[in-house]
Amino acid sequence: MLDAGNFIQTCGGNESSSFGTGFLIIKKYKQDIRNFEAVDERICSLRTRGKFNNFTIPSIQALTEENDELLSDSMYQNLIRYIKEFQHMIQKL
Repeated sequence: MLDAGNFIQTCGGNESSSFGTGFLIIKKYKQDIRNFEAVDERICSLRTRGKFNNFTIPSIQALTEENDELLSDSMYQNLIRYIKEFQHMIQKL
């Protein structure tokens, strides 16, 4: 997590990449953040405390037509794996 003035910035991906996902969170809610997970440079999630329940917010950067097939296959495999893990978490509730 990076300090960005009145906000906290979470980033998935690396600095040299043109891809990346993340969240910009107001600092007063920092204590409510439970977990930030960067699955890869195109998929991340933020787990936070709510008033009645904790909740998870996914952030997914879509592919464009310009992406090559190898990158596309890899991204979709990660997305499918993430969705299965996310469904498993929901079933535990």
